[in-house]
Amino acid sequence: MRQRQLVLLYILFFLLAASTIGIMMFEQPVQRIIRASSTDPSREKSLILSDKILARPTDKVQITVFIRNDQGEGLPNKTVLVRADKGLFTSTTGITDNAGKATFTLGSEGAEKSIVSASTEGIDVSNTITVYFTQQ
Repeated sequence: MRQRQLVLLYILFFLLAASTIGIMMFEQPVQRIIRASSTDPSREKSLILSDKILARPTDKVQITVFIRNDQGEGLPNKTVLVRADKGLFTSTTGITDNAGKATFTLGSEGAEKSIVSASTEGIDVSNTITVYFTQQ
């Protein structure tokens, strides 16, 4: 009877040790499988970039908006709205590509400072871009 209890205790210890080692070794891969990729845009991970910050009024400035989730992954097929306090966009809405990127063109009718912002699904991108149109 005691020998049977000892064997059961050894088996229990072995199973506990094996499961602990398995959890430690496979924790990250299992978390990647269990945790689904979010399709919700992140205010902080999304960003706005510009190919120029100093331009002439006749120049066309390319504004690129990246919409990303909390893991930093690009989100495709998101509608992006851009705004500028001054200056003119050829189009103020765009759809992100497979990398989560939407591109816009900003122009100006004179010397001015234009602050550009963007949003998607009612979420504002945390950074803004300032473009200076000068007569130089």
